[in-house]
Amino acid sequence: MKYKSDRIFLNDISKLWLEKKQYEISETTYTIYYTNIKNHIEPYFQNIFISEIDTVIVNNFVKEKLERGKLNASGGLSVERVKVLYYILKNILYCANSMGYITQNIEKIRFPQKKQVQIEILSAEQQKQLEQVLYEDKTIYKIGIIICLYTGIRIGEVCALKWKDIQFENAMLHIHKTVCRTKDFSESERKTKLIVKEPKTKHSVRYIPLGFALLEYLKKYKQEDDYFILNKSRVKPLDPRTYQNQFYSYLKKCNIISLKRKYTGEDAFMAGKHQDTIPIEVCILTKEHNIKGTVHVSKYTNTNRELTDLLNDREKRFLAVTNAEIMGKDSSAPRRYDFLEVHIDAIVMVHPSNQVLFKETSKAQEDIMRFRELRNKLSQTKPF
Repeated sequence: MKYKSDRIFLNDISKLWLEKKQYEISETTYTIYYTNIKNHIEPYFQNIFISEIDTVIVNNFVKEKLERGKLNASGGLSVERVKVLYYILKNILYCANSMGYITQNIEKIRFPQKKQVQIEILSAEQQKQLEQVLYEDKTIYKIGIIICLYTGIRIGEVCALKWKDIQFENAMLHIHKTVCRTKDFSESERKTKLIVKEPKTKHSVRYIPLGFALLEYLKKYKQEDDYFILNKSRVKPLDPRTYQNQFYSYLKKCNIISLKRKYTGEDAFMAGKHQDTIPIEVCILTKEHNIKGTVHVSKYTNTNRELTDLLNDREKRFLAVTNAEIMGKDSSAPRRYDFLEVHIDAIVMVHPSNQVLFKETSKAQEDIMRFRELRNKLSQTKPF
């Protein structure tokens, strides 16, 4: 390759790289790249030629951002944030090289281990206080918090919900949009705008089962299908930052003021998740074993339906069982496990322990054998 002059600044290449990426990535991702370049990369490399940037310079850049990279001079940026800066810088250098400019080979940078952050969650008592505050509240805002409590959806997702996304006839919640604030490039440098967009990954588009009690509660507030549920508007959603502040105000009413960060809907859901399940003692008949144990299902949904959904979920492929006792066909001594996962394809039948479906007769044993033979023909998957 015939190289061009090496007398070009990195900031000149960064502008060209941004112009190219603008048509390849989402609006929100472009805003992340643009903001990081303007706030961190351009100020640091403003007087450095592209050909002068080597591993030492990049290492110093990373070190400075980790130690004192915050714009308000209050400390360093997180490891994840600096990794983004490093990724952008590497791509700018690669762009310059592909355009024929001389660049140096940058050795791999070693980042420090990411610090484990202890997540604060609501206690059982705090959750009860929050639910009581929401019950007494007269505004429409409480609906979104209640949905978050029972489903764990993200705060941007609840702001994007319209009434048509709640399928009352099927008892399902359809999540397929999210709201976020991004830079408005058609206005001045400080202007931002709200956008409703597709989630970042295809796995974020999903259906969530809703319990009977929650559905009946939501019916009391139902508006026209095309209205956002939080502000009765067809066009403009509620700002997630505004709603996060509203959530925080509810927590303050509960005297929960010692939090190090603001909560989201996911936090509230996770706080009560382990308390919101009920244990079901079941007998599981597989192709090779009889299993007794406990399956945990949500207390907010129909127990039989949720257990059926678990068995039909071909994505998860396993049914989780606690306090399991396994007995083989050879009448050997039972094996016991605190936790066990049973492959869905291996299951012939599941029924509550308190419902005896088969009496201990030779006819019953023949029926069980036929079930096992049929299941063996349908699937060759080994059970454990």
